[in-house]
Amino acid sequence: MVWTFFNIIRYTLGSMVLATTVFLNKRVRDRRLFERNWGPRHLPQEDYSIWFHVSSEGELEQVMPILNGLIEKQLLGEDKSLNEKILLLFTSPSLEKKMVEIQKEKNNVDCMAFPLLNLWPWGKNSIFSLKVPTTFFMVRYDFFPELLSIGHRINNFVLLSASLKNKDISFQRNKLKKIYYKLIISSFNKVFASGPMDYERILKLFDGSMPGELYAHDFRHGQIIKRQKLQTHLEKTHCLKTFTEQASPYSLNDRMIFGSLWSSELSLFNDEFLEDLVQKKTFVLIAPHKLSGDEWDNIEEVVSSWSELGIDVAYWNQFGLRGEGNVILCQVPGLLCELYPYFGHSFIGGGHGRSVHSLLEPFWGGSHIYCGPKVQRSTEFDYVDDHSPRHLHIVRELPALYSYYLKGKKIALDKGAREKSAVEVMTNQSKYIELFSHKEMGL
Repeated sequence: MVWTFFNIIRYTLGSMVLATTVFLNKRVRDRRLFERNWGPRHLPQEDYSIWFHVSSEGELEQVMPILNGLIEKQLLGEDKSLNEKILLLFTSPSLEKKMVEIQKEKNNVDCMAFPLLNLWPWGKNSIFSLKVPTTFFMVRYDFFPELLSIGHRINNFVLLSASLKNKDISFQRNKLKKIYYKLIISSFNKVFASGPMDYERILKLFDGSMPGELYAHDFRHGQIIKRQKLQTHLEKTHCLKTFTEQASPYSLNDRMIFGSLWSSELSLFNDEFLEDLVQKKTFVLIAPHKLSGDEWDNIEEVVSSWSELGIDVAYWNQFGLRGEGNVILCQVPGLLCELYPYFGHSFIGGGHGRSVHSLLEPFWGGSHIYCGPKVQRSTEFDYVDDHSPRHLHIVRELPALYSYYLKGKKIALDKGAREKSAVEVMTNQSKYIELFSHKEMGL
């Protein structure tokens, strides 16, 4: 089997290189310590019938609706065949805090860091020390050979948010890359494409005949819709009332949020925009992509200097919302998704750098969306462009944002269409979660 061959290379040549690197690189040593603390050895048991694997917070958002749906069926006793314990594998240490919260809130979920730097394929620190699950969910990226070889041995191996965007273009000139992705996707029994366009790309890769079942659904949609409805994180800050009071003098069309903003994008605020803020025509909230370090310091320094121009700036951090103004600089993590519904206009950062950040959150928040031109990697851009092109604006030159904003204010938002799409998304999501809990899945 091809993944067994990759594992042989991984645990021979790969382990030789890794053994040397451990002595030379502190980051590798820190990662090894992290894996010892969160790896297979710390688990209370070896037998989990359901596995999930995620790498980033965005991928965690993908699996949470499924995980919660399966747990709900356990608690309601609708499916007695569901195992009592679920294993949630994660790769990035940035998810450590989230995993602690999940284990506290969900008694039947154990979390484990994937042992990326393990030197041996055996022993209690190895992923192979665990019993093979009945059902295994993976999300889009990080196709480690260990995980693929485990998934290939079971009948219910599910890939979520599958995408070939920008990859299919290169298949014409790179046949090996095409073979590689065919091997990966064909390892799964059920594949959920991130949207209709990726559904077609995957079908084309297999010349119209998939070896497994193919669907077009992104589970992150439902997670965003639910979060924006419940507003749990906003409520926990105890600042929601203060925030809404400061925003209330402005209509939705006179409010703009800057989500996942980078300091290199601050030239968005040209002289005209700054004068607008001086005259209090627009209410603005800035949520930087980085909430600490040099990135945060640079943004805070620039925004603070606006006070000298006569712009009133308020600051929202873990101590509360301090000050009153038509500009709020927010340093509280986890609020951005729930803040979007309060704004009629959203600029999303990253599109003038490597790649634009999440566009689904402002889309379901119901706003006009503005972003830079780097959208080649974003399947979310495809979805928004397909469902709401009139409200999607690509800002190629940063200082031009203000003129785009003024034009956008003249285009009415069609909230009814998005609400109709939300109903359809949630209906499909319930249907698929029901599929996952069915006896034929072996759960």
